[in-house]
Amino acid sequence: MIKILGNIGRRFRYRDDGPGRRKYERAQVRIPFSLRIGKLNFVGNSADVALGGALLQVEEGAGLSPQLTGRKATLDMMLPDGEIKLHTEIVRGEWSAIA
Repeated sequence: MIKILGNIGRRFRYRDDGPGRRKYERAQVRIPFSLRIGKLNFVGNSADVALGGALLQVEEGAGLSPQLTGRKATLDMMLPDGEIKLHTEIVRGEWSAIA
């Protein structure tokens, strides 16, 4: 798993060009995922990922709400060389996407 993370990390450059800028570049990649938030389970594909976060697309109307913000979650991403499990926090939930 560390090798996978190392390879992912090399694809992103550190970025801190001033106020309002993202800390890390985002890569538009489609990675299948499963996300568990308490008793809720969501599946879909990533829209983009960075070292500091990801935008995850789920089926429209999957029951996302702003009330998911701040909740802890477990994210399983299915990479070509294996699955990676991440403990995460939801920063935004919208109609069909979780960040």
